[in-house]
Amino acid sequence: MPPDDLTSQGTQVASDDAQRKMWFEYLTKLNDRELQSARASGITPWALFAVAMAIIYKSVPQIPGFIATPGALKASLVVLILEIDAFVYSATAVVGLTYYCAASVRAHLLTEPSRRAAQIRLWGLRVALFAVTTVHFISPLWVTSSFVRWTLAGLGLFWLFGLISGIAKDLGKAREAKKHKLPVPAFDVPKIGPDLGAMLLAGMTAPVAGIAFAALLVFLHSLGAAPVPWVVALGTATQSLAVIVVLIALFLRGIKEVSRNVYLTLERDIILENLTATEIKARFIREALGPSVGDWVEMLNQKRRAALEGIAELADSVKPQLQEIEAIDVRFPIERAGRAKKVLEEFDKRIATHFDELKGIVFQLRQVSETSPSAWETGILTQMAEEWTAQKDRFTGAASRAGEVRKSLAALANPPQ
Repeated sequence: MPPDDLTSQGTQVASDDAQRKMWFEYLTKLNDRELQSARASGITPWALFAVAMAIIYKSVPQIPGFIATPGALKASLVVLILEIDAFVYSATAVVGLTYYCAASVRAHLLTEPSRRAAQIRLWGLRVALFAVTTVHFISPLWVTSSFVRWTLAGLGLFWLFGLISGIAKDLGKAREAKKHKLPVPAFDVPKIGPDLGAMLLAGMTAPVAGIAFAALLVFLHSLGAAPVPWVVALGTATQSLAVIVVLIALFLRGIKEVSRNVYLTLERDIILENLTATEIKARFIREALGPSVGDWVEMLNQKRRAALEGIAELADSVKPQLQEIEAIDVRFPIERAGRAKKVLEEFDKRIATHFDELKGIVFQLRQVSETSPSAWETGILTQMAEEWTAQKDRFTGAASRAGEVRKSLAALANPPQ
């Protein structure tokens, strides 16, 4: 081997080793950062669990007296549901303002573990929403204030609408995805962007939180003339809300552990399986980060080009076979029709495959349009749209040729009697 080749090979090996070391150190820092973040917050899962157990332990001795008080349970449920409304809508407003400050977020597709974790969180949320909605429609029967009653009913309708519309939309996507034999793409960003949409979200939810808080105050004031002291109802509801928040936090932390396990597994495999830098990057994107939406859209565009090129090539490849069939003597109609039917069946099968691919690509791109793409992703989508427009005549001609070929084959396969 020439000396220059040996030098080049040695340089390549050194470069690959340096990149492997960089990836290993990066993954190690990610793991250490998550551990340090959990320690720095001072709130470990065990600490949260201890808080929940302390609240429950303190509340258990008070249960007999609480149950013996007429109307205590109903009043506490009304206070709890209004506290949940005020808390959720206030938190949503704060999150909206915080998200607006992000200015721009580059979206990624969720990896398979992250997608499953997101599904668990989503359906857990829907079960909780169903319970909250049920109490919203029952609790107006337990209050005397018209303002509180209508507030509970109105917020219940809002929760119900969000629950039903979300499930219906997801079921529609699932049916369409099943038809195309594709998974529904999921992204790591909300459907609204960090722009006017986030400000509108904050502006709409903050007044609702104020209404819920006002209804809570009115209801607590109305308990002054009731056998249930407002302190008892407020204390019971607040303790219950605290336990619910702690349990939700533990649930979310448990699901989040999946991402840390991915980093640990990849860190281990770098050593045990001696992964190259290219393999490490591919696995990190596939298993931990997820491909960026821009790269994914470009991949879909490449598939679109391949499908359209396939349609054009199919039409051109079938023409010689069509000419051979047409060259058969008309005194042999059965042979002409038989060969034409065989070619037509293969043609229809292949053209259907290409059109199914195009429909699947359109379905996936439509999911991107439901998010709020960043400037970079918008640029890629704009560039793709311009490319489609520039190539429209070319591929329209290819589709037209394919249609003419099929028409000729159909005429030969089904000659007039």
